[in-house]
Amino acid sequence: MRTVNLRRIISFFLIIIVWQFSHAQQAEIEKEILAITEKYNQAWESLDIEEISKYHADDILYYWYGSQGPTSKKDFDRLLEQMLPSMTEYIHEILSYQVQVLSDNVVTFSHMYDGQYTATDGKTTNYDGALTYVFKKMDEEWKIVLIHESARNEQ
Repeated sequence: MRTVNLRRIISFFLIIIVWQFSHAQQAEIEKEILAITEKYNQAWESLDIEEISKYHADDILYYWYGSQGPTSKKDFDRLLEQMLPSMTEYIHEILSYQVQVLSDNVVTFSHMYDGQYTATDGKTTNYDGALTYVFKKMDEEWKIVLIHESARNEQ
């Protein structure tokens, strides 16, 4: 009887230890993804295609305006080559976010944002909405494999 109770107690404490380790590991991943997302937004604010592109996986998918956009890093870069030269400034402020750690190498980062950009003609456009990035760890580096954007305002 004592052996059974001792086994239960040991099992209980092992479960708690594993859960705490897992929770701590998840919190570290969440912090890392938030930091990467903030750097990604800074890359957008730089309007530098190479800086933005380095966060994307080769097979990135992009959904926006209710349809599918680019389906590769190369296509996404072409889109950036069309869009970015028409801007002099881009601002992207994260209003609220959620991180979901799906596994050790797949994480989603969803957020509401307040954005605006200024065109080369000086016109400023408000650009708000919600974004979800799916990150996948590839060769020890987090890359965005999917972006889903729901802009509140038309361009």
